[in-house]
Amino acid sequence: MKKKLIGLLTITVLLSTLTLTSCSSDSNKGILADGVLTVCVDVAANPHIDNFPMEFYGSGSDKRTDGGTIKTGFDIDFAKALAEELGVDVKFVEKTYARDFDKYDVIISNMSIASGQDKFNMSNPYFDNGLVVVANKKSVPITSLKELSSNDYVNVSDAAKESFAENLKDSIGADFSGKAWNDSIDEIALSLKSKEWDGSITTLSEAMYAVVQKPDDLVINGLVHSEPIGIASQLNDNATTELLNKAIETLQKNGKMKEITTKWFGQDLTYGMKTELPVIK
Repeated sequence: MKKKLIGLLTITVLLSTLTLTSCSSDSNKGILADGVLTVCVDVAANPHIDNFPMEFYGSGSDKRTDGGTIKTGFDIDFAKALAEELGVDVKFVEKTYARDFDKYDVIISNMSIASGQDKFNMSNPYFDNGLVVVANKKSVPITSLKELSSNDYVNVSDAAKESFAENLKDSIGADFSGKAWNDSIDEIALSLKSKEWDGSITTLSEAMYAVVQKPDDLVINGLVHSEPIGIASQLNDNATTELLNKAIETLQKNGKMKEITTKWFGQDLTYGMKTELPVIK
């Protein structure tokens, strides 16, 4: 009888240990416990207000298409690669940047680390989507913001609006308040090609994509300012941030970021902008 009781007690202890180990293992997975990385993206059906080419609707050809139904873009490819590196599936949900983390795990949507760090935990940067000056290749190179602001034929893209420092008038005397604001890189590229405008301030992602499409017509003159972007997760969730940082580092080292940046921007931008770009002040 004693042997039977000891045997039963041993089995009970073993089962309890296995259960606790399983629970502990699941809890350590954190946001990946369900085997899915749920990603919030800000994708708009209207091509004039989307985050092209970071995330947008297309037809499956990696081109922006009116009426497209397939989510695509640099951020989409990055999120898929991230999930694969983490060993889980990926699911996309469309939300604004509200802190609604019961609906998703992370936000991967061209979010500036500087603008998000007070509201979220922000990962290390996976891209630098700062502002640059893109111009007609045959035009005289633009070397200063003050010079650019005095030009009647200059444009500031809609994508650059929020991050563009409108206090430049006070700091360096460059006033862009009366300039044309345009929200489509396609229209900007056509206007620059036809020399309707001499230059445009826009994001690196838009500029690089445009230059890849029209390499004989467009060129990036220089950098206005840097804008590292990262992955947003719930504030104070340091375990998730650490997990994401390790995955980002792996994708940078194993060549996956090189593959994705080259696909969308025509060159390796794994560690940010080309260092040889002159800074335009």
